[in-house]
Amino acid sequence: MLPGYIGNPRPWEEDEARVFHNRASTVQGHSMSTHCMVCQLEVDGSETRHVVKVIEKEWTDHYEAEILADLFHLTSSCLRNPVIPFEVFDCAKSKLIIMPQLCPLVNLSPWASGIHQIVLDFITQAIEAVDFLHSHNYAHLDIDMGNFVFALENTVFGSFNIPKMTVYLIDFGHARRFDSGPGTNVTISHYPGGHLPPPEGEESVEPFAYDVYSLGIMIEDLCNLTQYLEPELQSFVEFLTVKDPQKRPMIGQVKEDWASLRRSLRRGKLLNTCAPI
Repeated sequence: MLPGYIGNPRPWEEDEARVFHNRASTVQGHSMSTHCMVCQLEVDGSETRHVVKVIEKEWTDHYEAEILADLFHLTSSCLRNPVIPFEVFDCAKSKLIIMPQLCPLVNLSPWASGIHQIVLDFITQAIEAVDFLHSHNYAHLDIDMGNFVFALENTVFGSFNIPKMTVYLIDFGHARRFDSGPGTNVTISHYPGGHLPPPEGEESVEPFAYDVYSLGIMIEDLCNLTQYLEPELQSFVEFLTVKDPQKRPMIGQVKEDWASLRRSLRRGKLLNTCAPI
């Protein structure tokens, strides 16, 4: 059975079940939100796990599959693919988006070996992901630590090889593409309702500035989780999360400032670990 979204279960359609059969996959579990259902798939006879998002076609305002396809097309010029590999299956009543099952960022252990270097690298990848979106006039509108995943080990998904510790921003259910990008006074009058309410209010939201604010909160959450509480990092977070969206930096400035701060933090770490002469 396909679990219902508001207490109305329906059986799997034949074409949906055929997708799983052809992939030799078994549905293991599910979770639901207001706009999709997520199932875990186990590839029979292996330890491989995939995730499938079931997007009902009756939800005509949900374009996650189309957005992912467009973003993936735009990655051709990127040195590192910032979009998680995926497959889309167009069924009669739904679209199935199948992705590799990676580790949620919230599960990162603060006691992992080299955790502070991992945190610096993860923040870099998160900033690069948002920079990629904004450079193509996309705003994610639901950036949160719960919407980042990473590869615990080298992972294969179809023809894609995902290196260990690669980070991806996922869940593009609220994402939108605009006619212009950051710094052009784009606003939306209808806040889509992500994890974090905009501090300036929900009546007129600057989507790119909101992404920067949410990115700052995500970085703060990651540092708190891993107990990486450098004062310079807190100042950086405060710079991104100022209440007035007009005073927040654009993502290009965030990327530039972070590169400088990361070098400083790494130098400080090296100095602190050097034995005195």
